[in-house]
Amino acid sequence: MMLAVEKFQNGRPVRGIFVHDLQRALRGNLGPYSPKEWLLAAGGALTRVREIHQRTPYRFTLTVPDESAPGAARLGTVAWVPGTSEGPVTVQLFSSPDVELSTRTVELTPTVSSATFVLRWMPNERSPLRGNRAFVAARSARADRPRERCQIRMAYIQGIPKEAPPSDPLVLHGAAEPSLPQKEKDKTP
Repeated sequence: MMLAVEKFQNGRPVRGIFVHDLQRALRGNLGPYSPKEWLLAAGGALTRVREIHQRTPYRFTLTVPDESAPGAARLGTVAWVPGTSEGPVTVQLFSSPDVELSTRTVELTPTVSSATFVLRWMPNERSPLRGNRAFVAARSARADRPRERCQIRMAYIQGIPKEAPPSDPLVLHGAAEPSLPQKEKDKTP
């Protein structure tokens, strides 16, 4: 969805997005993705369109690692872009079911403009169906402005599963005959 927002009109700002994906998220074929993920992705695309047209009253970022091994403690960060708001911003964190987060809510202020959280990719039975890709999303809002639209950031992490042992029993026990170079093969009787 973000690729469509960023690259759709060759150098000109995009004016909107099709929201048929919202219908799919609620009723259609979701594939291995949850309705929550579809809706957060759509919200992230809408936030980006608003940013392109300078319609966001403040800005914040979400940073997560590109990859993670199973169970590894990795750090993510949400940060408020300084000078873009004067009041506190509450950020709620969301993730796919195979990601554990150390916290679900952080408060960003002019004096505490970033927060770090721990995430762990814990593969489950659905992880391979998703290509071992997991998501983390952040939804921000200002409590003192209840009518203001929220902003959403979304990022994906590529899970790197532990390698399975080879299934060939000869490889496991070293019984496979090594290949001889051609000159050696020619010398054998």
